[in-house]
Amino acid sequence: MGLESLKARILRSIKPTDEEIRFATYRANEIIARLKAATPRNVEIVTAGSVARGTQVRGSYDIDIFLLFPRSQDERRMEAEGLAIAKKIVNKRRGESFAIKYAEHPYVKVSFGDDKISADIVPAFKIKDATEIGSAVDRTPLHNEFVNKNLNGRQKDDVRILKAFLKNHEVYGAEAKVRGFSGYLCELLIFNYGSFEGVINAFSKMRLPLIVNVGNKLCIDPKSAEGVALEKQFKSDFVFLDPTDINRNVAASVSQRSIAKLALLSKSMLKKADMKTFSGPKYSTTMSRDRILALQKAMNIDIYLLAFKSDDIADDIVWEQLVKFRNRLGDLLAKNGFSPLQSFQNAGNGTCIVAFLINKSETGSVLLRGPSVFMGDAVNAFSGAHKASFALFLENDRVVSLDKPRYSNAHELLSGLKRNNNVTIPSHLKPASSFLFVNSEIPESYAKLLYEAFESARIRNL
Repeated sequence: MGLESLKARILRSIKPTDEEIRFATYRANEIIARLKAATPRNVEIVTAGSVARGTQVRGSYDIDIFLLFPRSQDERRMEAEGLAIAKKIVNKRRGESFAIKYAEHPYVKVSFGDDKISADIVPAFKIKDATEIGSAVDRTPLHNEFVNKNLNGRQKDDVRILKAFLKNHEVYGAEAKVRGFSGYLCELLIFNYGSFEGVINAFSKMRLPLIVNVGNKLCIDPKSAEGVALEKQFKSDFVFLDPTDINRNVAASVSQRSIAKLALLSKSMLKKADMKTFSGPKYSTTMSRDRILALQKAMNIDIYLLAFKSDDIADDIVWEQLVKFRNRLGDLLAKNGFSPLQSFQNAGNGTCIVAFLINKSETGSVLLRGPSVFMGDAVNAFSGAHKASFALFLENDRVVSLDKPRYSNAHELLSGLKRNNNVTIPSHLKPASSFLFVNSEIPESYAKLLYEAFESARIRNL
């Protein structure tokens, strides 16, 4: 199947129907009417996001509505007034509800009972251009204007296809768990490369560093003075300058892994353009424990899983803490002779896990290298600290000590985690609720989180 005919087939399944678009438009207009009745005249109300740009995928009905306050207003007052206005429009008698969410500004998410549509109502400043920006959210109406001015209907459909492709392969979204391609970045990729095919072709030949001035569709030579300066400015080798604000890298949150994954997927798509390649791998999480144990036995390894309850706080915060915690534990395991083959983290329903795949081993002794004999007091200090060692030796000019290890196996290290001063358990994980499971001890609920993480990390398209 050719890519063009495949695109037509994909669009039939992902493009919102006329009825869905009419309903979303009706709901947005109805919310705006309510807001107008509660909003001062100097506050402008605008729709934003993919619904306003016409790049939403079927089933994605979230509406973004911005309350744009005069730039001269105090920021804290603007936030407070915006939240108060948003709360006023919620009709609890009709089963509607709201929740305060936090990005750079707090905003209100309104849910409409049985409707599939929700609305984010975001207070922001009204600005003419990037020089007036007070916070990141102020740019969003500028993004709307750029996309609607520069993308035609065919290209907006290609944005939908690109979003669906990335979502199928778990690299869509800028949140910490994914660190993939945001909706706005997808729109800029289609603008810059012209089409879905253009994006696929470009990423199949991807070389880093890549620095793109999107407004001019100009790929900047990374070895040029400008390229070197931009790479240094953004501390990144993957830069897409926001056409509404050249001091912002739209791709700042995209991880190297996500970039590499899209490069591999693009090669696969060019090699075999079919629905299976587009849709990505499917897997079941039923009987996750059995699947994990079969893997453990086949590889002849041990699987150590730490589970925690977490605070009720933003997912991004918990995820970032989990990543750092997993890395610190991995370093500690390696330092003590139990280097993980792979490690994973996952979170869901107030539970977090970190897991390590480690070769079966027991450490009988360790060799610790000390200072040169020509370093004076340092030698005495080292030998004094290792009086209980099996023996001291000379390795060329350095003193080395054959010691009993602090931990004879990974289980000893991880089970003593609460007592280990070298590892701090993150603030939003609850040490009192922590559990360590090994191999067959892992319960199904935790095995499911591990199996999801394992399958998400696997590469199948090489």
